[in-house]
Amino acid sequence: MRLILLMLASTVPLVVFGLVQEYVDYHESVERTGREKLLLARSLAISVDSELQRYITAMEMLSESKRLRDGDIPGFREMARSVVDQHFPGANILLLREDGQLVMHTSLPTTAPLPARKSLDQLKRVFTTGRPAISDMFAGQVANRNVIAVDVPVKDAAGRVIYVLTMNPPMAAFTEVIQRHAPPADWAVTVLDRNGLTVGRAPDIERYFAQPAGPTLLPSLLEEREGVRETVSRDGVPRLAAFTHSPTFGWAVVIGVARTELTAPAIDAALLSLGFGGVSILLSLALTLLMSNRIAGPIAALRRLATAYDQDIPYTPKRTGLPEADEVAHAFRLAQERRRRSDRRYRILFDTNPLSISVFDLETLRFLDVNDTMVAQYGWSKPEFLALTVFDVHPPEAQEALRRVIAERQRNYTIAQCHRDGTRFNAETVVRVIELEGRKVGIAIARDVTRELQMREQLHDAIKAFPGSFRFYDKHERLVLMNDKPWMPQDRPIAVSLGDTVEQTIHAAAVMEATEDSIGRPDEWARERLAQFRRADANCEVKTRDGRWHHLLESHTVDGGTLSVRLDITERKRIEAQLRQAQKMETIGQLAGGVAHDFNNSLAVVMASLENLLDVGPDDEARGYAETAMRATEQAASLTKRLLAFSRRQELTPIEVDVGASVNDLQKILRSSVPRMISLTVQPSLTTERCVLDRTGLETAVMNMVVNARDAIDGRPGRIVVAVDHCRLNSGEAAAIPGARAGEWTVVSVTDDGPGMSDDVKARIFEPFFTTKGVGKGTGLGLSQINGFVAQAKGFIRVQSALGKGTRFDLHFPSQAAA
Repeated sequence: MRLILLMLASTVPLVVFGLVQEYVDYHESVERTGREKLLLARSLAISVDSELQRYITAMEMLSESKRLRDGDIPGFREMARSVVDQHFPGANILLLREDGQLVMHTSLPTTAPLPARKSLDQLKRVFTTGRPAISDMFAGQVANRNVIAVDVPVKDAAGRVIYVLTMNPPMAAFTEVIQRHAPPADWAVTVLDRNGLTVGRAPDIERYFAQPAGPTLLPSLLEEREGVRETVSRDGVPRLAAFTHSPTFGWAVVIGVARTELTAPAIDAALLSLGFGGVSILLSLALTLLMSNRIAGPIAALRRLATAYDQDIPYTPKRTGLPEADEVAHAFRLAQERRRRSDRRYRILFDTNPLSISVFDLETLRFLDVNDTMVAQYGWSKPEFLALTVFDVHPPEAQEALRRVIAERQRNYTIAQCHRDGTRFNAETVVRVIELEGRKVGIAIARDVTRELQMREQLHDAIKAFPGSFRFYDKHERLVLMNDKPWMPQDRPIAVSLGDTVEQTIHAAAVMEATEDSIGRPDEWARERLAQFRRADANCEVKTRDGRWHHLLESHTVDGGTLSVRLDITERKRIEAQLRQAQKMETIGQLAGGVAHDFNNSLAVVMASLENLLDVGPDDEARGYAETAMRATEQAASLTKRLLAFSRRQELTPIEVDVGASVNDLQKILRSSVPRMISLTVQPSLTTERCVLDRTGLETAVMNMVVNARDAIDGRPGRIVVAVDHCRLNSGEAAAIPGARAGEWTVVSVTDDGPGMSDDVKARIFEPFFTTKGVGKGTGLGLSQINGFVAQAKGFIRVQSALGKGTRFDLHFPSQAAA
């Protein structure tokens, strides 16, 4: 009897397992069908978007019509009707104003009254944004039928929206989109607008048109992007429905399959399993009855031994008279003891491991076992895990990468995985393949590295965005981290690669003599620089041989590495030099102003005394001396006025001046100041260039520059050109010129073909008392006074000069319109 029960216990579970497997397969089939239908729904949603975009494109082309822009509404109406007849049969094209009033309707006679659109929300949005829009279904005013509106703005030449051009596509168009995909006849495929109203359906569009989706589906349709739901259609048919929304316009596509299509194969398979199971049970029962008498005795003895082992009862097996049974009993006891100890060790190590560990079948990829850490981290229970495959713990976007990993038998990889609630994380996984119970299984150990990857990416972005050169060397002085910004001379940057030692980099810089302090002493500089790096106490400024300045900072890290950064501070050094120059100029100006002011007071006394002497009769000899002294005094007063203007303690007298005419009037004076071997050309502007400035200051500045050009040519044959021109600077050009700003400028230029100036001389030409002329040939104040005059006139000076290529001064004054 027990043998019969054993047979039943071994056979009935197989039958039950077969039924359970059919049930599981049924559910897997439902899920697979849902996924397949969801993919089809996405494809159809894209087609719906394409259909709507086709209407938008056609309407945008019509909105560019010359007839419409010219206001030829009748002519445009005929053209629109032609487009409808040829390309969009059954559609209507309308033209609306911003208040919703129809201006044109292709389906109405030209003499018929035109109504106004009742809903103006989308119309106003198109007028406001200037972009096309697709409406949801609404009741049309003309044909008293439900329509949708494809609204496209019509813009004038200035870009303002003056009309909205609208098309009401034929509703059958969306059913045709469905039919182009040729769905099976027993499927229900529906296209719905954003409010869930049916726009197209196959089959039975006439029955369901403009009807909302079924009550069991509509809430999910309005709240979720996509999904698979078990629903009941409006006519009471249970369905499995997959839905999604189009990516551009948000319309929904629903594909419904009758549940009977899925349940019928499962029921047939279950009945078949029951039939085979019944036959198997009957056959097994007959065989069991036949063999029970022959094996009952030894089996009874083994049963007694097994019962004693299971209850841990001290027991010495007795001989059963069957040697095989005796040997089995002894081996069974030893093996059971070893297995118990091994199982306990394995389970402790497996479950308490801090990393997620799983065992899965290499063919089916179904989980065979998982540890407690994996259960806690992923969110599924152990029984639930055993019903999943490896693909189930990976998000859809990682499925293709996982297939490549499996196909290539990768043992180490990092890939996206997901928790039970759908949240993603990155896991670093190590897989080893072993043989277990006659089949190949994989053991996977996973570690969550999401935070680690984020921190690594943030560090990479920070290093890349660092404005200077960034280098990190490990404790062996090898470069392990860097950005792509070189710090050495820009004309010949030092080639640096990951893995290079700092000694190699310093040696390469020494050979090139990259810094000014390494020129002529490369070996000594290399030793000093290497010692400085190893101290990691650098906080200094370094000048490279191309003239650029860098701020060097170096320090050790806790693990023995060294961080080295360099920032280009050339611009800061230039601004500091300009500040020092401005302070020096201000100090010299104050000194010159004070001296000129005191000297002017003394001249006032002298001039008053001379005026008294001039009252003496004309025949008096002293009068001639007095007049001579008065002229000299007036010249001295003019000098003090120039000094005061240089120091800005005396404002000039600005008036509106025709710059070209003023320069042209100086031709005779300029010609007399230049030897005949030097060609002097004055080129006044072809147009009137008016500026508000002091005319005497302008004439003095031009004469000074011509005299400087004459002295530069130094008695040799040469050429001087004085020209007046006009230029306009935009904001980008002005930003690159010190003292300049965007606007209109009048330019007075003096060009000579003399020897030119070096960069060092050119940097100091506006300093007071700086001159390259010999002793007694110049004071060094001429260009300083010109600079002060131009600054007071709110202008700026540009100097172009190079050794052997002559010199050109451009004085820029704001034109009257920009002054």
